[in-house]
Amino acid sequence: SDGLVLHWNSSNIRLQSTTSLQYLNDVMTLDQDFTPKSMFTLQQQQSEFAITEDIVIRNADTSSRWQWLCGLFGFAKWLDMSSPVTFKHDGVEELILSNINNGIHNVFPENNIKFDTDNFVIASDFNIPVYGTALYHQSHFDLGRWRLTAGLRFDLEQTSMDYHSQAELGYMFDYTMTEFKPLHTEFKGREKQLFWEVLPKLSVEYRTSVGNIYGTITRGYKSGGYNTQIFSDILQSKMMNDMLSDLGIELDSSATQTSYDSASATRYKPETSWNFEVGTHLSPAARLSIDAAAFWIECFDQQVTVLPKGMSTGRMMSNAARARSYGVELSVDYGYRGFNIRGDYGYTNARFRKYNDGVEEYAGKRIPYSPEHTASLIASYSWHIDNNTLQNITLSADWRGTGSIYWNEANTLRQPFYSLLGAQLTLRMKHVQLTIWGRNLLNSDYDQFYFKSVGNEFFSKGKPLSAGIKVNVTI
Repeated sequence: SDGLVLHWNSSNIRLQSTTSLQYLNDVMTLDQDFTPKSMFTLQQQQSEFAITEDIVIRNADTSSRWQWLCGLFGFAKWLDMSSPVTFKHDGVEELILSNINNGIHNVFPENNIKFDTDNFVIASDFNIPVYGTALYHQSHFDLGRWRLTAGLRFDLEQTSMDYHSQAELGYMFDYTMTEFKPLHTEFKGREKQLFWEVLPKLSVEYRTSVGNIYGTITRGYKSGGYNTQIFSDILQSKMMNDMLSDLGIELDSSATQTSYDSASATRYKPETSWNFEVGTHLSPAARLSIDAAAFWIECFDQQVTVLPKGMSTGRMMSNAARARSYGVELSVDYGYRGFNIRGDYGYTNARFRKYNDGVEEYAGKRIPYSPEHTASLIASYSWHIDNNTLQNITLSADWRGTGSIYWNEANTLRQPFYSLLGAQLTLRMKHVQLTIWGRNLLNSDYDQFYFKSVGNEFFSKGKPLSAGIKVNVTI
């Protein structure tokens, strides 16, 4: 990644151009079923190039009561990705043959479909370009102790996905066939989405001798996209249907299809919100600062992570009809000579207002992966040493607490509030800095993430007690 910033100033305006470039090339190999069985693996290769440009013009007179700026932002991103899923012996038997033969046994109890291999690849290739532009303006009006701010942003974004998923194998139905017949399954096409949003902002601020009090109203936006992980499920369903169609057999669709059997089902919509916040930044005494805020967020089409039911091999992003969040944040920082202490606390109550996934209604349930409480306390003391060898010693300790966290929409799985204790000692010399650190010193046991794969549920455990030494050398 790299960037270029250019400035041009005159007596009336200031102009700034910011250009950035980013290139990513990555390969990830994963035993995706997370079990001792030989089911399926994923190797995801991606190459991504992105460029952004932001041009801002503002008034040059910083003493004017009216401060304004106008901007034009644009970006382009090109992603090429290949995500072949290799089905191995247990995966072929349990995820595909068992599924389709269970349906066939309702009609032909003694007969089965067989494959000529216990190892085959579902290849999926994607090309996903994204283009966007935004035009924005913001004005500040200073009226004595009052400052009024108004802004407006126009956002336009287009994204498309060219997809090509395919698999080849041989199959045989032992009731009517004596030899394996080749089956080529292909799923190819293009999806396209266009997003257009108008995002206003209003705020008012009152300044006092010890700080300020403010209130803001803004409209938020997060763009939509595509779920590429679900294409393996789609091709499995298409493969089974093509096979049965070729044999002239009709089964209950629930025996052969996933809930996501078309590329349009891989779309997820943009998320929008109205955000309301009131707060204050105060410095009532020397070396003491206090920040406090209360917020309310009304969210529409909120993007949530969905773990498909049944024997799915992927996870996907979906949209809840409506959600709301409210809470408070508080931060206090105090320093005296070499001593400093900082405390932070946040409370969030995030719940679905409307969300029905086609099976259950989750209105009133807490939104998964959203911590209810977050808290931290960090204290440090520094000794300044006037020595040619050792210049400074800092000893610090920190406590961090998080929870509770609900892991699913039904709120049946929960991580209770947990605490982590850490400490570090830093020795600063002229050209060398040595840090000895420890994290989770009480070895707290907690879960950091939850997911499902092929009907199994997993928790990703948090890191246990760990310690280390870090050396920085300045040349």
